[in-house]
Amino acid sequence: MAIQLDNVGKRFTDGNSDRWVLENLSFSIAEAESVAVIGPSGCGKTTLLNLLSGQLAIDAGTVQVCFPGKAAFRLNEVNAKDLLHYRRSDIGFVYQFFNLIPTLTLKENVLLPVELTKRKHLREQALSRIATLGLNDRIDAFPEELSGGEQQRAAIARALAHEPHIIFADEPTGNLDADNSKIVADLLWQEVTKSNATLVVATHSDAILRRANRVIDL
Repeated sequence: MAIQLDNVGKRFTDGNSDRWVLENLSFSIAEAESVAVIGPSGCGKTTLLNLLSGQLAIDAGTVQVCFPGKAAFRLNEVNAKDLLHYRRSDIGFVYQFFNLIPTLTLKENVLLPVELTKRKHLREQALSRIATLGLNDRIDAFPEELSGGEQQRAAIARALAHEPHIIFADEPTGNLDADNSKIVADLLWQEVTKSNATLVVATHSDAILRRANRVIDL
């Protein structure tokens, strides 16, 4: 088991009232499993990924995380230092709008997690992944000089550079045309499988749904 949710909920304040976006969610995600999260816009897919990645606080229930060789812990109970370590070292995140740092080259963007986690021994592997993803000739380009498909492939390389246990992907093909969507979905699965990582992806894409081990409908 990689992630276990028990009666998880998240609310947002809307004027003078609270609005629950997620309520009583309970399910588990196995180690190295790929799970697609689906549902209509506004149902809480992005909110769920942000809860599981530690970017939002949990308002009800518990989320327990367990990695091989480590003691299980609850996201809603860890201190700020351990939460930062989880977000920086244990997970990778692929965003719909790429979120590459505009002042860094493709190479610098990809290597950033390696530098932040001080896992310098992964540097060559991260550079090799850039080549695997067909980006070697764009390695010194800045994000604004890259196509959407190239930016998303760079984002995948960055998310996996530090060998995280879990990859979260929020609509990773949502900003791409059909051809690039298929390419990016193929490459994402290829690289996640090679890394033996757990994948949780929010999506509307048939190209991704066909590849997932399991689908969770919100």
